[in-house]
Amino acid sequence: MDRKRIAIALVLACLPVWQGAPAAAYHFPGTYYPHRHKNYPPRPHGQAALVREFGERCSAAARANKETWWAKEGIHGTGSWRQYPFNYHERLGGKNASAVYDVWAHAATEHEADFWKIGIWGYNCRKIKGSSKWSSHSWGVAIDTNSAYEHVGAGHKHCHTMTPNMPGIWKDHGWHHGVSFGDCMHFQYVTGY
Repeated sequence: MDRKRIAIALVLACLPVWQGAPAAAYHFPGTYYPHRHKNYPPRPHGQAALVREFGERCSAAARANKETWWAKEGIHGTGSWRQYPFNYHERLGGKNASAVYDVWAHAATEHEADFWKIGIWGYNCRKIKGSSKWSSHSWGVAIDTNSAYEHVGAGHKHCHTMTPNMPGIWKDHGWHHGVSFGDCMHFQYVTGY
């Protein structure tokens, strides 16, 4: 990379600090955020496989990694940017793997990260609302995005604020979209649960 491109990249990287917006919104067309595709664990099917692959729910491993993503307030992306820190399982990111980072990198490369809306959540030791079944969030293998705007319930088989490309980006990195069970905001690294 020549010096001019390096200088421009440094200036653009500082824009978020100066303007309070995420770096994903400021990059050259064609900029590629590298997908590491590092050590993706097998995606389990069902609770028994989930426990075999990721261990017990509500454990230190389930909340070992912390990520911060930016999201925009306002349904049409006209609001200000806000940071959302969330925790997730040690086997899905950090030093061990890149299954969470790669979703962000792919979305940023495709200019899709600009469409994440407020309400990004990860690990949460809880049961599924209205159920005695433990949520996949309890294992740190689920992430919700755009939760302030998306509906939940068996009758909701469509998304309101998610771009058409976003679910495919998650799927390409091994995640299952919760729209199949009426939860458009939800992505989990497990099927059959």
